[in-house]
Amino acid sequence: TGMIGGQPRALARQSSGNLIVVGNFTEYDGTAVKRIVRINTDGSLDNSFTPTADGFANPVLDVAVDNNDRVVVVGNFIALADATTVVNGVARFGVDGALDTAFRTATGTAFPFPLTMPPTAVAVSSDRVAIAGEFEGFDGQTVNYVVQLLADGTIDPVFAANVGTQIDAQGRRIEFQSNGQLVVSGEFNFFGSTTTTKLMRLNSDGTLDTQFSTNAGFTNSWPRSMAGDSTGGLILGGSFTQAGGGERQHVARLASDGLLDTGFVIPGAGPNGFV
Repeated sequence: TGMIGGQPRALARQSSGNLIVVGNFTEYDGTAVKRIVRINTDGSLDNSFTPTADGFANPVLDVAVDNNDRVVVVGNFIALADATTVVNGVARFGVDGALDTAFRTATGTAFPFPLTMPPTAVAVSSDRVAIAGEFEGFDGQTVNYVVQLLADGTIDPVFAANVGTQIDAQGRRIEFQSNGQLVVSGEFNFFGSTTTTKLMRLNSDGTLDTQFSTNAGFTNSWPRSMAGDSTGGLILGGSFTQAGGGERQHVARLASDGLLDTGFVIPGAGPNGFV
């Protein structure tokens, strides 16, 4: 019967092939759930994944799985569904769904309360967690719209100091590249005084990668989805109709330097809705 009560927002695959799905749904295949489930490869509900407090009382907006199959989620939730376990917008669960209380943000000191400017996107690497969203601080430190955490959930102080207030508007999607750099899309137009129209790449220390083209040209909308490829390039989707100075109907590929791949063209007019 699928999902009832709200839509799924994001998914991530574990090494088993099972999918972690998050969103605002409250039922999956006839079973009551609370905005997070694990689905077996045959589409059935994995009942062995039992999130602490059964999940969340508010929407979960994004999910990522690290190389230990731990599940990191972000959203506009203050607490788990028991209304007493405070996590303030970000939490990490073990393979069985148990809340990782060793993860710093499980103490509830992550994003400022009330959570009116939530985190909306998360990415993980082997030793980092990166988060983008509407926030302007994390754990008492000013950092606008993009933050990087160490493996234990504490803020990366060097990254935070370099980002500070340099980004002028919300981050919406975020992706680690294999070298530890971060690609971020969002509503911003500047990093400091440098133009970064809706897309930028940050070094692992939070400084702007000036070798990445800042003329990606997403002038009418930010990329809503992104995935890296084996060459270091990016496949981007969204509602945009321009990318890197060329016309692209909702899908584009950028080379590793951020320039538009003019040889990557979707046949015909391209998708007729956002990707």
